[in-house]
Amino acid sequence: MAAPIIGRPASYEYWAKGAGALRYKQATYEILAIQGKRGIARWQSRFTSDETGTRHALTCVFVVDFEKMNSCSRFREWRHIRTLASGAG
Repeated sequence: MAAPIIGRPASYEYWAKGAGALRYKQATYEILAIQGKRGIARWQSRFTSDETGTRHALTCVFVVDFEKMNSCSRFREWRHIRTLASGAG
């Protein structure tokens, strides 16, 4: 299990670093539920790793708790990744 990422700067760095190493990205999302200050969404993407040339499909479920001014106070993510095609090697 990965260590929690805490704070806006650390979250931004995590997402920017991950997205920067990918190409041919496609993504969709679906809001599954909103109740009070909590939202639940499914996010799906397909991408190719720059490092390996391997194509992947990623499905995530996000549970997000909001506080005043719509700022995120807690963000949880569960994900499943599968390989679609191996890179040329």
